[in-house]
Amino acid sequence: MVLAVRNISWPKESLLISIRRGSNSIIPSGDSVIKPGDTLIVTTHRGNRKKIAAHFAKIN
Repeated sequence: MVLAVRNISWPKESLLISIRRGSNSIIPSGDSVIKPGDTLIVTTHRGNRKKIAAHFAKIN
């Protein structure tokens, strides 16, 4: 499953910094696509961490 960044309901005050795909780092835009196996670098409040992890565990 692939998912465009613009279609994700991010928790308030969260920022996607980078997508790591293999040895490549991608600076994301709304058109960027997240694929299974990608590593996301996200800045957010500590309380949002579990929400973000649970959301992506469902699509992976």
